[in-house]
Amino acid sequence: TSKDMTPGAYGLTGMGFDAIEPAWAAIETDGSPASHLEVLYLRQPGGGALSLDVDGVPLAIDTAFEREAAGIEYVALPDGPHRVELRADGHAATRVYGVVLEREAPGVIVDQLGVNGMTPAIALLSDEPIVHELLEARRPDVLAVWLGANEASELWPRRAWMWRMSARPLRRWVATLCRKVCGVTCFLTRAAFAQ
Repeated sequence: TSKDMTPGAYGLTGMGFDAIEPAWAAIETDGSPASHLEVLYLRQPGGGALSLDVDGVPLAIDTAFEREAAGIEYVALPDGPHRVELRADGHAATRVYGVVLEREAPGVIVDQLGVNGMTPAIALLSDEPIVHELLEARRPDVLAVWLGANEASELWPRRAWMWRMSARPLRRWVATLCRKVCGVTCFLTRAAFAQ
């Protein structure tokens, strides 16, 4: 990951994992069943190759594309526990936003997109079309924006000066998210704690 604070092709969480040399990550469902997998990544000019290994079965993902765009690789799985490995060959830049393992069964899915220290101003650095594609792919029914302690403390009346400084990016960010998922209920809430 990079601490570069310039606008760019970041994912839903305001970050991406860049590999400019060989790198890998592994995930296991720890006995819990899953029936489909999604790899979220950046398609980009000169993008490198990703190797996906699901329970010993390899799959190649080419991230090269004519322009920057969201990439989503969908893989149907037999319902059961799985081990997933994702590797970047390091011959060209690759950026991964995350991996989703879910089960096609009735229930509630909660995507928690927060990152410690993330603020609306940082989230606004993400490229809107890429965030839109990734958010649409998750098909939310409800979008809840939960303010962390940093933003919630700025709502205290005694800290009105802080609120005036942060309200503009917060309003822009919430409006941007809600605009991306038209027809979906959006609401804003904050952490509850005593003053």
